[in-house]
Amino acid sequence: VDGTLKYEQKYKRHELEKQIMNYCKNPKSAVELSNLTGVNLHTLRSKYIYALYKQKKIDRHLRKYRTVKISE
Repeated sequence: VDGTLKYEQKYKRHELEKQIMNYCKNPKSAVELSNLTGVNLHTLRSKYIYALYKQKKIDRHLRKYRTVKISE
């Protein structure tokens, strides 16, 4: 039972990160992302937005986050 819960949480996290990156194709503020995802602003910022920012998957410009475009 414990392993299943961890798997579900990890799956949800992955889905939420994909959702955030999709929303950030057009610049969005943390408040906008919170409203779109339904996740508490402080939780979203501390657990998801900052993690994606540190991984350089999103960047911040004029107080809004956007998906980093990967040059090919």
